[in-house]
Amino acid sequence: MDDVYLSDHLAPLLEQLAPAIRRAGLTRRRANLSHGLAFVERAGRLEDGSWAELRFHYRPTEQRLLAGLARYYPLARGGHTRIVGALDVPYGGAPEPVPTGVVEEIAGWLAGLVGAAERELPA
Repeated sequence: MDDVYLSDHLAPLLEQLAPAIRRAGLTRRRANLSHGLAFVERAGRLEDGSWAELRFHYRPTEQRLLAGLARYYPLARGGHTRIVGALDVPYGGAPEPVPTGVVEEIAGWLAGLVGAAERELPA
């Protein structure tokens, strides 16, 4: 991981999700540390024109990991936001392993983005 501000606590999670993130086409990378909060984002334009953002927040003082995936549809497709998935789980950070099922759940959200234009049209 080459993010300057990537928290050591989020690196193991992102390493495990890297193949799914690449398959989904989320190529934009941002990360920061601010006020005791580690923030990492992967984002990209999907084949249907929507914008997807996968975000992680790690709060070490609360020992919590928050994750979410949102799709932002262009005005031509209704101009709305759809929350694909959200998690709020206890996590003490590295070297503690990522909580069971978290990687699989997020990988499932990402897999749903691939080819989504053919499967769904927003309401």
